[in-house]
Amino acid sequence: GIQGKVETRFIADLKKHLKTMLPSHMIPKSFTISQELPLLSSGKIDKKAVSKVLPISNSDSILSPHNTLEYQ
Repeated sequence: GIQGKVETRFIADLKKHLKTMLPSHMIPKSFTISQELPLLSSGKIDKKAVSKVLPISNSDSILSPHNTLEYQ
């Protein structure tokens, strides 16, 4: 629907903007749009609840350092 088209356009615009500010390897491959994030009573984001609601990439997608420069 229209909301999906708006979200797709927003993500495309966001990626275009990020490309002007960040190296390509730092730009996320995917984005998730949420109307709101679950909060704790303190007002902070409830990370446990977010991980249940939003897809979080697993550690398989994290690359280990390959040389001494990457370890720093």
